[in-house]
Amino acid sequence: MAATFWFSRYEKKVGVKINSPILLADAAHIYTDVLSNTVVLAAVVSSALGFPLEKVAALIVVGFITKTGLQILKDGAKVLLDASMDYETLRKAEKLILNFPQVMELKSLKGRNSGRFKFLEANITLRTHDLDKAHAIVSKIENQMKADIGNLDQVLIHYEPVQKAETIYALPLTDDGRSVNPHFGEANSFLIVKVLTGKTVASQVEILKNPYCKEEKGKGILSAEFLTEHRVDTVLLRSDFSSKGPSYVFSNANIEIQLTDEERPEQAFAKIGITLEAHET
Repeated sequence: MAATFWFSRYEKKVGVKINSPILLADAAHIYTDVLSNTVVLAAVVSSALGFPLEKVAALIVVGFITKTGLQILKDGAKVLLDASMDYETLRKAEKLILNFPQVMELKSLKGRNSGRFKFLEANITLRTHDLDKAHAIVSKIENQMKADIGNLDQVLIHYEPVQKAETIYALPLTDDGRSVNPHFGEANSFLIVKVLTGKTVASQVEILKNPYCKEEKGKGILSAEFLTEHRVDTVLLRSDFSSKGPSYVFSNANIEIQLTDEERPEQAFAKIGITLEAHET
C-alpha cells in the first residue's frame, strides 16, 4: 500500500511536469484507492477490537470518491471547453508578444490544451503596412513563443497594420532646446510632435528628457530604444547613422528616419509640411 501511495505521488509529479491530464487523473484515482483502502483497513481493525465503524468508514470512502470524481470531471470539462490554458502561460505569452517593438497592440489572446500540448491564438496590430515585413515579424514571434513556452504545439497569429489616428515625430534638441542636435545619443531632450492623420498642424508638442544622454557607452542605442518605447513613428535627424546601432533599432521597430539640413526645429518640420507651434525651452 505504501508503494502504491508513493507511485501515485510520483505519477502526479510527472503529470504536472509534462502537463498530462491522463497521468494526473490516473494519479488521483490511485491516490483515492490508497486512501479508501486505508480507511477500510482501519474499519476492519476497529471492528475486530470491538469498535464497529463500518458505516463511518463507508461515508469517508464515499467522500473520497466523490471529491476525486468531481475534480476529474472539472479538469476534463476544461479540456473539452477549450478553457484549460492556465493564467501563468497566457500572461507569459502576452509578455512575449508585447516585447516585440513592432507590435502596437495585442487585441486578443486565446489558449487551450489538448492532452499535454498547448495551442495559442492571438490577434495583433503591427507598425507596418508591408506584408513581407509583417510576415517576418509574426514568424519571429511564433518561433520565440515555441522556444519559451513548453509543450506549445501550435501558434496562430492574425495580424493587421496599425490604423493610427496620429503620427508621432521625434527630433533631438541641443541643450538650449532651440536647435536640432546633430549628435543623436548626446541629445539632452527630444522634441515630440504629434500630428493627427490628414492634418498638417501639430496637435501636441512636448519636450521629452533623454535619460540616457550621459551614458558612457551605448547611449545612441539606449536613446533609440527609449523613443521606440514612446511609440515614435518618425525621427528627424541632421546626421546619417545608417550603419550604426540606433539605425538598426529603428529599422527593427519600423520607425522611419528622415534627414534634415535645417538647424531650427520649426524649419525642419516646415520642410516636411508640418506647422509647428513654438515650444517652451
